Amino acid sequence: GLGIVQFYAGISVDPNNPERIYGGSQDNGTLKKIGPGKGDWIQILGGDGDATAIHPNDSSTIYAEFQRSGNLHRSMNGGNSFTWFSSGINVNDPNAFICPLMFAPGTTSLYYATDRIYHNANGDSNWTEISGSLAGNPGAAIRGFAIAPSNSQVFYAGTNDGRILVSTNGGSRWDLRRIDVPGWPRNMRQLAIHPEDHL
Repeated sequence: GLGIVQFYAGISVDPNNPERIYGGSQDNGTLKKIGPGKGDWIQILGGDGDATAIHPNDSSTIYAEFQRSGNLHRSMNGGNSFTWFSSGINVNDPNAFICPLMFAPGTTSLYYATDRIYHNANGDSNWTEISGSLAGNPGAAIRGFAIAPSNSQVFYAGTNDGRILVSTNGGSRWDLRRIDVPGWPRNMRQLAIHPEDHL
């Protein structure tokens, strides 16, 4: 009778209702917390639920995904129904099972990562590829991605072949900072940037 769910990285909290939480879970899809109780969770999208995001100007617009490249979906009614939302993303891109997904802090710019970075300017249009592959080896992909709170043009990316890269111009150019960083290569590993010092 003991129920245990593993959540992946990429949980989102509704800024207008802290009891409304979205998260991707292993083998149990994307889950939504709908009330204050421990049991107030419902499944809103299937597969292995992965990263989620909430539109900064409209908390009824939710983005959720399941494993593999291009399996990104959007709901415009708080998760009651979803439509496929991956136009412009190459579904054959290598991926790290969970593809990073996030809004740049304080903006409506949405980013998605496979082995490269994709950008969506306002969360309701086609995706545009803004980088080439950031991996060092064929088949490798981005497993961690972060945007600096102090400068939305500064990105950090970590790949599952052990590379850490930095862009200071919104993803147009990338500098390799580290190689051979260890870790489990399959799933997303979070990166965090100091809120005031992004370099």
